[in-house]
Amino acid sequence: MFEIEFIGGPYDGHKELLGSACPAEELAWIVCEDVFRLHARKDLRKRGTITSVAIYELEVVDGLFHYRFLGAISFKELLDSARATCIQMTNVDTNDER
Repeated sequence: MFEIEFIGGPYDGHKELLGSACPAEELAWIVCEDVFRLHARKDLRKRGTITSVAIYELEVVDGLFHYRFLGAISFKELLDSARATCIQMTNVDTNDER
């Protein structure tokens, strides 16, 4: 296990313990008023409104892992983007069958 620190953005200074697996190159975490309680897996039934999604990129400096803040998008933008991607993939699959 090792610790990874978040630099910048809404998670600035937060540290997370990770298993031995290699961390993801990019990470998207939801932002809501009680996000740390959710990450701690405490009372998952209650959740505040998701306001945005914070995007972080992995960097390794002097052998230490960090996630550096790249930016944030609204949760609606993320959903709209996912829907558009699904529609494009469906259209590609449909066109391939012709």
